[in-house]
Amino acid sequence: MKRQKIKYINDDPTLGIDYDWKLIKKEFNKLGIPEGVFNPYAYHDVCGGKYIIDLSERNIGKTTNWILISMIMHELYGTEAVYMREIIDMIMPKNDGELFKTILQCGYIEKITDGQYNNVICKSRRFYYTNTETNETAVDPFLLKWSLDENAIKKSSVQLPDSDIIIFDEMISRYNYLDEFVTFMDSIISIIRGRACPLIVLLANTIDLHSQWFKEFEIYDDVQHLQPGQHKVITSSEGTIVDIALAGLEGGELSVKRKEQNKRFFGFKNPKLNSIKGGSWAYNVYQHPYREKDTESLLSNRYIEHNGNLLNLEIMYNDKHGIYVVVHKANTLYDDSVIYTLDKQLKDSRYKYKWGVMLPDTKLWKLYQRGLWTYVSNTEGSLIDDYMRNLKLL
Repeated sequence: MKRQKIKYINDDPTLGIDYDWKLIKKEFNKLGIPEGVFNPYAYHDVCGGKYIIDLSERNIGKTTNWILISMIMHELYGTEAVYMREIIDMIMPKNDGELFKTILQCGYIEKITDGQYNNVICKSRRFYYTNTETNETAVDPFLLKWSLDENAIKKSSVQLPDSDIIIFDEMISRYNYLDEFVTFMDSIISIIRGRACPLIVLLANTIDLHSQWFKEFEIYDDVQHLQPGQHKVITSSEGTIVDIALAGLEGGELSVKRKEQNKRFFGFKNPKLNSIKGGSWAYNVYQHPYREKDTESLLSNRYIEHNGNLLNLEIMYNDKHGIYVVVHKANTLYDDSVIYTLDKQLKDSRYKYKWGVMLPDTKLWKLYQRGLWTYVSNTEGSLIDDYMRNLKLL
C-alpha cells in the first residue's frame, strides 16, 4: 500500500487532509472481508466531516472493520486513529488482545503493511505495528486509546494533528452518566481542533432504544422507526450531518446459518433476546394494565416528560388489585397538570424537577417502588426505566 502525497482541503493545512475516500474503500475491499459480518460501506458513504453511528446486535464486526479502515488511513496518509471508551478501565492492557483478535487471526496487518509487520504492540496507550520474527517495530503509532473520564486532564495538553478518525466504542452502556454527550464533544474538539476532515464513528449494541445519546444527536425519532438493515442521514438543527444505521446481517436479512443457530440455541419468545438473535432492539417485558370491570380512576393529572415523550401516570383502583398506576402516552396537557421532568429549566409552574415533593408525588413514587406501575406497552415501560435511571444520576 503506497503512502499518498498529502493534499489539504482548499489548500489550507488548518482544514486538514483532503482524503481520497474512494481509494480507502478500494483498499478495504482488497482485504477480502468475509460475508456475514458488518461492512461499513454497505450502509454509509464513508467520508470525513460528519458523524457515523452504527447500532447492531453484538459481535458482527463493527469495531474490527472500522479499525481496519483507520489502519488503511494510517498506511496511506499517516493517520493516527483515536479509539475511545467511557472509562479508563475499558482501555486497560487486559482488553487489548480482544480488540485485535480477529485482525491478527485473519492476517490483516500483513495485508495492509505488505508483509512488513504481523502484530501490534502497545506503548503508553499507543499501538504500533511490529514484526515478531524480525523484532522490527514501526516508528509511528497507528492508534491511540482515550477514555472520556480522563478528558479534563488531557484536553488542555493533547496534540493530535493526525487523528482524523475517532472510534467511540460501546457508547451505550450501564456506565452512561448525565451530560456525557457534552464531555464527549469536549473530547472531540480537543482532538480535531479546527480541522474539517475528521470522521467520527460511534458504535453501540441495540440495548437501549431510549438512550440519551439519541436525543442529544437529534435522532431520537429516527431511531424509533429504523429496522435492521436500514440507515438514514439526518442534518441537525444547526447543520451537522449524522449518518445512522441499524445494521443487520446481509443487508437486514438473517443468514441461513444465523437462522439455524437461533433455532438451535435461542428459539424462545423472550423479547429480551431480540438483539442476541439478530433482530431488533432488546426489550424488557412489563406488567400491562389489569382488566377488571370495576376499575376507577383516582387521579389523572400527573405526567412525565422525557426524551420528547409525554406519559400520563393515571392512578387507578379496583377491589382485586387495590391502588396502582397505569402509564400510557398522552398528547395534551391541562392547566392543573403536574409534569415531572429532568430538565432544570422548567417551562412553567406546572413542571416539577425530578419527582416533586407533594403528597401525591410521594405516593406515586412509593407505588413505583412497590412494583405497582403498569404499562400500556413495553415502550412506556422502557421510557420510565430510562427516566428513573437518569433521575438516580442527578
